[in-house]
Amino acid sequence: MKAATYLIACATVLGFTTLANAEDEFESTTYGGLEYGQYDLSFGGLSAEPEGIRARVGYRWSEHFAVEAFYGLGAKEDEQNVNGVDVDVDLNDTYGIYLRGILPMGEKANVYGIVGYSSIEVDNFIGPTASGSKDSVSDSDYGYGVAADYNVFKQVFLSLEYMRMLDGDKIEADVLNAGIRVNFE
Repeated sequence: MKAATYLIACATVLGFTTLANAEDEFESTTYGGLEYGQYDLSFGGLSAEPEGIRARVGYRWSEHFAVEAFYGLGAKEDEQNVNGVDVDVDLNDTYGIYLRGILPMGEKANVYGIVGYSSIEVDNFIGPTASGSKDSVSDSDYGYGVAADYNVFKQVFLSLEYMRMLDGDKIEADVLNAGIRVNFE
């Protein structure tokens, strides 16, 4: 199932190649942005929803394609109670590189699909933080997602994005991000 989903996502992004042939003159651009996300993590019998912030940079070389990378850190941990023991789950860091297939929806909006590779590290604090133990879990895998952005002012865009960041051996991670992106001229 995981392989079939990934292949469908790749085919969707690569399907934009037929659209690329219909491009008018397009000026490539570099962009950057910040996003705040709600993560849905499953690992080691735990489910948690920590929050994180991440920076994204990218290069859009055509109207329909871009490549981008991101790096993120935890912003708010999620506290779980497992068999009477408090477990605080914190997103330590995450990073990835993705190909973005873009479908312009008029002058101001875009929808896009992304496929790529992500890595994530999660910290678990078991018991009181001062006297408890800490355990870290990390994983990497292919990911995919869908999103939309809207041009609010000149080179400034607001975005909403859902990603299946990874479905690895140790961690399954989904994230819903809201963010702001700026195109650099």
